[in-house]
Amino acid sequence: MQSKGKRKPATVFVGRWFFAFGIGWMIGWVEAQTFLISMDKHIVLTQGRSGSNHLVAAINQHPSLCNYGEVLGEWSMPRKIQRRLKYLGLSTPRYLSALYSSRFAFECAHAVSSRDRRKRGQVPHPKYWRDVRSLGVKDFFIHLREPSVLRWITQQKDFRIIHLVRANIVQRALSRLRLQRTGEVLQRSVVGNPEPLYFEPKDVLYQLLLVTEEAEEEARLMEQMDHLPILSVSFEEYLQEPGGTDLTHQRVFEFLGVPPLHVTTGHRRIRSPRLEDSIANLSEIQQALCFTPWEGMLD
Repeated sequence: MQSKGKRKPATVFVGRWFFAFGIGWMIGWVEAQTFLISMDKHIVLTQGRSGSNHLVAAINQHPSLCNYGEVLGEWSMPRKIQRRLKYLGLSTPRYLSALYSSRFAFECAHAVSSRDRRKRGQVPHPKYWRDVRSLGVKDFFIHLREPSVLRWITQQKDFRIIHLVRANIVQRALSRLRLQRTGEVLQRSVVGNPEPLYFEPKDVLYQLLLVTEEAEEEARLMEQMDHLPILSVSFEEYLQEPGGTDLTHQRVFEFLGVPPLHVTTGHRRIRSPRLEDSIANLSEIQQALCFTPWEGMLD
C-alpha cells in the first residue's frame, strides 16, 4: 500500500526554485535590454558597522523608494543565481542592469520581502512599480574591487550615491570586534547594558590597521565616482546626535527626489554605553594606542 502525502526530497524543491528563478532572471534581463525604465537609480555605499541596515530600512519605508539591500555579496540569493547563470551570458554588469531595470526582479524581491515580514510576524508594506521614483541597492566598498562593478557604476546616468561614513575609526574597529564576539548587529527593542568585554590590545591594533586601509581605499574609489551626485552621511550625526536620525532621513529623501516623510524603522542601533562600562580593559587599550594615529579617539 502506497503511503499518501510522501514528501519529495528538499533538493528537488531547491532545484526547481533555482530553475524557475533562473529562467525569470533571464526574462528580466531581456526585459531590461528592451524596455528600460526612466526611474532614477541609487546606491548606498559603506564600510561595515556604519549604520547602513538602519538607513536602508528607512529608505524602504518611503512608498516612492525601493532598496534591495546587499546584492553583490556571495551569500545573497540573487548573487548565487547570477553566478550560476554567468556562463549563459548573465555577467555582473548585466546582472546589475537587470536589477535596476527589470520589473520581474522588483516583483520577486517584493514577494520575498513580504514573505520574510510575515514570518517575523510583521505587516508587509505593499509597494508598486508605478510609484517607485528611485531604485537602489546597498553594498560595501570591498565589492567595488571587482573592476566591472566600479566601471558599471561610473558609466551610469541618473545615478546617485549615498556615501555612509563612520569617522571614528577606533569605534568602528571595536564595533567590528564586538560583532565578531557577540554576533549582534541590530536590535528592535532596548535591552540592558551588555557585560563588559575584554579585547586583546593586539587584536584591536590589527583591526585598526584593517579599518585604516579600508578608509584609504574608500577615498580612492570615491574619487573615481566624483562626477556623479553624492550625498555624504555621517554615522555620528545620523545615529548619535539628538534629532540626527530624522534630519538625515529628510536629507536622503530630498537627495533622491521624493517628498519628505517621517519614518520609523523599528530598528535600534546596539547602544554604545560608556566605554568604561563596555570594555573591561579600557585603560590597557588606551595605553596601547598611545603614540599612534588613533590616540585620543577613545576619550
